[in-house]
Amino acid sequence: ENPSAALPNPLGSTTKSSTPPKHTFQFRDMPEAGNRRPVTSRLVADIPLTGGDAAAFMSSMEYTHVSTYHLQGHRLTHNNISLLLFQPALPAASGSESASGLTPIDPTRFILEASLKVADGTKPDQMARGAKELMALKEMLRGSVELECVERGALDTRVR
Repeated sequence: ENPSAALPNPLGSTTKSSTPPKHTFQFRDMPEAGNRRPVTSRLVADIPLTGGDAAAFMSSMEYTHVSTYHLQGHRLTHNNISLLLFQPALPAASGSESASGLTPIDPTRFILEASLKVADGTKPDQMARGAKELMALKEMLRGSVELECVERGALDTRVR
């Protein structure tokens, strides 16, 4: 990845940036219902917000802020698989967003998320290849970490 490459910016024109975006607008669709694969699949999109006012951008699309949380952890890569080991955390009552001002929701637990992006989810061969890679990782980690698909409803990001 070239950090100085032009990044699309939904808040304005295309910009060049050598620093990570301040925010990322993440779309996470509901997982497929009745999925017969041994993995969970869903449509995802990440848009780096490299400038402007993220809250104003969301408000202009009629989104309402509900809550804030942070992911404290590490991102690792194994072949095509992204591994995210994290703890969800809430900002301190003071509103501080520094790492020291975060409180883990459950300090005794970590979450390990293994994922990979498939270029075209409508192509069965690509989906099968991705599922095969994830199952190989699951087998490799067996005995150390048990990777399991979560229930579909647990990945629903809609407010209830």
